[in-house]
Amino acid sequence: ENNKIGIVDFGIVGKIDDDIMESLANTFLSLIELDYDKLIHEYIRLGLLTEDVDTKAFKNDLQDLIDPYYGKALRQIQAGKILSDVFQLALNYKARVPNELILLGKTFITIEGLARALDPDILILEEAKPFAMELIRKRLSPSYQITKAYRTISDLSDIVKDIPGQLSYILKKVMKDKLKIEFVHSGLDRLIMDMDKSSNRLSFSLIISAIVIGSSVVMLSGKEPLLFGFPMLGVIGYIVAGLLGLWLAISILRSGRL
Repeated sequence: ENNKIGIVDFGIVGKIDDDIMESLANTFLSLIELDYDKLIHEYIRLGLLTEDVDTKAFKNDLQDLIDPYYGKALRQIQAGKILSDVFQLALNYKARVPNELILLGKTFITIEGLARALDPDILILEEAKPFAMELIRKRLSPSYQITKAYRTISDLSDIVKDIPGQLSYILKKVMKDKLKIEFVHSGLDRLIMDMDKSSNRLSFSLIISAIVIGSSVVMLSGKEPLLFGFPMLGVIGYIVAGLLGLWLAISILRSGRL
């Protein structure tokens, strides 16, 4: 205007692709419906959680985090505490936030501060429900379904195209004897440890038995020096065998496995 240029600083600008946008939309709908199972599924899709996460424990912790604030006005929500609880939950389950979502989180914090200043009594979820309904209607529309079907068919087409090349690569490896198959055993460490303990106890028992047998032979020989009328070496052998046997019995009882 009036031949003047106005410079507008948009700050940090990010971009979210269609897949992340769809997952965020699903997350939003799941939160509105308090569908924690679907919410966790979307967290995994977004890369926030790994596939091997304890979903049952995470679901319980997530409920404890969300339920106290669900349906409450903005003035009743302590943003600092929520943020602290979210970070603690993420730390407990080793959650990883993709770079695309970090900026989005910063934006949410800014909007929350603005909304608190304008109308602290606003019910966020009530205001969000019309948008959720609009999102559902959009997803049920023929155009959305056609677009989604096209993307699915396109992805399947790419997979089918890659199959011959992958099979050819595997066959070449087999023909050249360069195909390697790696097996990962889980839970064997405990088994190996138990077997090691058992073998040690067995060896120890054999040593004790040998001492007892040797002491018995000495006792029958009647060789001097004598102790209480018995060969001293045999008596000492019995005492040593008894102490070792007692120690072995105590260790077995302490392990809880007879």
